[in-house]
Amino acid sequence: DVEHVAVHGEGAEQRVAVVDGENDVFVFNVQSGHCQRPMSGPFNPCRPFDFSTSVCGIAFDCNGDLYVSDEGAHIIRVFSKSLIWRWDKFRDVHEGKREVSAAPQGIAFAPDGKLVVCDKGNQSIQIFGEDGK
Repeated sequence: DVEHVAVHGEGAEQRVAVVDGENDVFVFNVQSGHCQRPMSGPFNPCRPFDFSTSVCGIAFDCNGDLYVSDEGAHIIRVFSKSLIWRWDKFRDVHEGKREVSAAPQGIAFAPDGKLVVCDKGNQSIQIFGEDGK
């Protein structure tokens, strides 16, 4: 079962990301059919990232980085264009920085590059720049 879809790029570079009913994320190159999974990062680059909680949204930014909203972990996870885990966005509340929510759901990027988050926990839509504000 496919639950979420995101598309990035054109032609030979076009990619489609999907989330299945098991919270597994797959990214396909449309032209070649090659499939990749987001990886855990530099400390364990051969192990697929374990989304053991609830993936509720995916989106690509203009650079091709993949953003995954993980409601159960209360976080937005960011993967590089090569699908290596880079960081978790908006995980902690710091001075001058807002927390995403108790339950980030759907996500998308506005034309100006800002991240739009449907915040189920706060029953609101939040908009963030790259700096998290």
